[in-house]
Order: sequence, then C-alpha cells, then structure tokens
Amino acid sequence: DNLPVLIEYYEKMGDWLASLVHEAMAYGIYVIFTANSGNAVKFKIKQSIKNVAAFELIDKGEYSGFFGSMRGKTLPNRQGRVYMKEGNQPRLVQLALPVEGCNELERSEKLLEVMEQLDHCWYGKRPEEIPYMPTVVHVEQLSREYKEKENLPIGISYETMKTVKTNMSEENCFTVYGCAGTGKSRFLESMTGLLKNQDNQVYVIDGLKRSLADCENFVDGYCMVSEADKVRDIIFQIQEEVFNRRKARKSAKKDTDYNNQDFTKSFPQIALIIDDWNHFMTETEDEIYEPMLDIIEMGKGLGFFLFLAGLISDILGAEDAGRMIRCGENVISIVISMIICFLLFITVSSALMLLICRQ
Repeated sequence: DNLPVLIEYYEKMGDWLASLVHEAMAYGIYVIFTANSGNAVKFKIKQSIKNVAAFELIDKGEYSGFFGSMRGKTLPNRQGRVYMKEGNQPRLVQLALPVEGCNELERSEKLLEVMEQLDHCWYGKRPEEIPYMPTVVHVEQLSREYKEKENLPIGISYETMKTVKTNMSEENCFTVYGCAGTGKSRFLESMTGLLKNQDNQVYVIDGLKRSLADCENFVDGYCMVSEADKVRDIIFQIQEEVFNRRKARKSAKKDTDYNNQDFTKSFPQIALIIDDWNHFMTETEDEIYEPMLDIIEMGKGLGFFLFLAGLISDILGAEDAGRMIRCGENVISIVISMIICFLLFITVSSALMLLICRQ
C-alpha cells in the first residue's frame, strides 16, 4: 500500500522490486501495489506493469500514460469507478466491495468477521510475521530474552529488528556517553530493572539530580553521590564480596573438574550503576578511588559489572575514568546524539564568529 513511500524509506529496495515485478509471473508471484500517482512510481517498475486500475487522478494526463489515447473520455465522479486496461483500450469498471454494508463502518465490521472466519478455518502454514521497529521498547520485552546471566539484552537492532545482547563476561565496564537530556539516565533505569528482575545484586549511586530515584525501592543499595558515608559503604561492601569470591575461586581451582563459567554462575551478578560520572568524582572522597579500581580489576570473571554514564567530555577527558575503563578492558560505548552536540557546537561557534566580525 503506497509503494513510493516504501521505496522512499528503503531506497535499496527499488531495484529489487523492479526485478521482482519483471520476473514475478514466471514464478507464480503476483505483485499488487497502490500509488497516489503513476509519476511517483519508478520507470523501471512501471515499464513491467501490464494491469492497471486507475481511480480519480489529479493529473488527467496520466490516464493517457496508462491507456493511450482517452479520446475525450472522463471518469465519472462515483466511488469505486475505475478505468482498467483491456487490450489497448480503457474500460470503465465499477469495483466490487469485499462485503455488503450501507456505510464504511458496517463494511469494516463485516470484513473483520470474514477475516476471523478465514483465520479460524485455516490449518495450513501461516506467513511469517514482518518485523518492525517499535516506537518504545519496554523492559518486560527485553526480560523475555534475558535467559543467560552474562548475555544482557540492551535493545533492538535497527537493521535486523532482533534483540541486541552484550556479553558482560568479556567486558565488565559499560559506559554510556551522551549530551544532557538524551536519555542516559533512562537507559540506566531500564538496565537496573532488567538486572534486578533476574535476582542480581544491584547498587545505584545516583547523581545530584536524583534521576534514578525510582530505583531506590527495589535495588540492594541506593544513595546519592553527596551521601559520602553511604557511598563508602556500598563500595566497600562490593569490594569485600568480590574479594571473597576471588578467594573462593582460588580454592575451587584446585579441583580437577573446575570450570570458571560454572563457578561464576553459582553467584548472583553484582551490578554497580553510577549516574553522572562528573558528580561522582567531584562529590566523593579520594579514598573511594583505589577500591573502585580494585573492584573492576578483581571483578573480571566474578560477575561484577560497572555501568557508568556521563558527558563524553567528562569521561574521556578524565584520567581517573580512563584508568577505570582500561581496568575493565573492552568498553561497550553508546554514543547518544553526538551529531546533535556537534551541530550545536558548529552553530554556537558560527554565531560567535559572526559576532566578532561585526564588532
């Protein structure tokens, strides 16, 4: 329905459709499509079309493009009246309605009844569902795909329409970059709910704006960066747990049948969520820094993950953040609205240059 719009969204599909329309009949395939205008259909497709039903067209000259000379014929102003091609001549036809009804509402209701009857009576193979990109992806939808602890679903791929997962056993640092107001905190909130639904241990250190305040009631530990005692308690608690797991792993390795993956799965995952790296580093005490590095480095393969959000300039420009990220080896980075930020920078720079020139 409305082929030109489809090709506008998927430009590469135009040549493929032209080939399909050209060869379809040889394989028993019927291609039926609509368009608001014949001129909107690409020539490669239009030249292979043999059958046309033309309703009322704004450009009357298009009829001759489909049917040749119209010899003064005009289409009556009646719903359902069309010109169809019969040989080289246009033939006036009244199209049949799919069901009876006095108005559009009655016909729609009866058509739905017919569809339900067809659906009920059909026992053969059904067509595959066409995937589409939803406007909103809910945590509940991702949680159904969360079957292995280390494979965390984070969203849906725009290209394949399939769930995107990241293997957190290989990268235990997850950084989220982005400009202010681009959705970094909402992403962390979704990940917090997802992790907690799987009975993991989740700790949240929130920024001064309390963007993750809704998580306070269901996580294992919550505080703001300004609450120094609580921040210290969370960091030291995680450090102690990671240290105990490391000792347990060292002891378990003495067994001949030791398997690191099975060992890690025997513990709940520990996730530390930090919203706004800049607030964290300016508000927390220096004694927190080294324990954080220990946790990240020792936590590899022990079920510890760090989720870190902030402005890209705050994270990449900070030596302390860089050390933490390097401790986590590979970093999974989500760059949100960087193009918008760049365009904003160019706009402001241009405005300043113009002001300087005028002065």
